[in-house]
Amino acid sequence: MDQFNFKKAAMQEKEPYQKPGYLLDDIAILSGCAYLSDLRYVPACQRRIPLALKSIHPQVYSLWDWADAAEYLIPQAPVFKTVFDGYDYLLRAFKRC
Repeated sequence: MDQFNFKKAAMQEKEPYQKPGYLLDDIAILSGCAYLSDLRYVPACQRRIPLALKSIHPQVYSLWDWADAAEYLIPQAPVFKTVFDGYDYLLRAFKRC
């Protein structure tokens, strides 16, 4: 519960979230989703992904984390060279939602 409160506070304060867990779980929590699968299937959660991403500093997570998140959220996502590539790709992809 403390971890959730910290993430919620970070999102409300619009400061970069710096206490990493599993990237997909963190995006789901910051998006207000009850389940990880909501990120894929609930339009309201998908619309909140850009806001969640803006509260995360890309370098807090590994390149593998960004590639895994992109592959889960957008099958056949491209290969990224840097964590910033993964971050930018997801941000652009979900700004269209």
